[in-house]
Amino acid sequence: MIEKSAMVRSKKLRRSAEGERCTLRLAGHCNGDPATSVLCHLPYGGGGVGMKASDDHAVIACSGCHDAIDGRVKPLLDAAEIYEGMIRAIAET
Repeated sequence: MIEKSAMVRSKKLRRSAEGERCTLRLAGHCNGDPATSVLCHLPYGGGGVGMKASDDHAVIACSGCHDAIDGRVKPLLDAAEIYEGMIRAIAET
């Protein structure tokens, strides 16, 4: 598990995602609207309910993709397609 002191929290990094193009682009979820883009924390094994990954383990995501990653909507893709999207998004972000 990641120690709490090792977590990166950066307002500057989170603000930098606002208005940017979605890097997740999950088919069937992406709305393509930069006005809804935020820094989206990716899931990780060490987390629990209410715990977010570090800000340096996040990607730029529109509200549609963010909802899919956070489980607010049922994913339309299988796990392999979602992981592929997350890896691409990490590289682009």
